Amino acid sequence: MDKNNELHFYHFIKNNKNKRITFSDLINNVNDLGMILFFVLFCDLYHILLSNSVDYFEQSESRINNVIAN
Repeated sequence: MDKNNELHFYHFIKNNKNKRITFSDLINNVNDLGMILFFVLFCDLYHILLSNSVDYFEQSESRINNVIAN
C-alpha cells in the first residue's frame, strides 16, 4: 500500500473502533476487488493442479507395483 492508502486505512480503523467492521467495509476500504478475485482463482487453480498431480503419482505408483508383481 502506498502512503495515502495507509493513512486512509489508519483513519478508517481509528474512526470505526466501536463499530462492527464487515467484510464489505474492508473490500471498500482496500478498493481492489481484482486482487481478491485473482487470489481466489489462483488458489482454485493451485488446488486443481495439486489434485491432478496426486492422481498422476497414485497412478504411477500402481503401474510400478503392477510391473513389480508381474
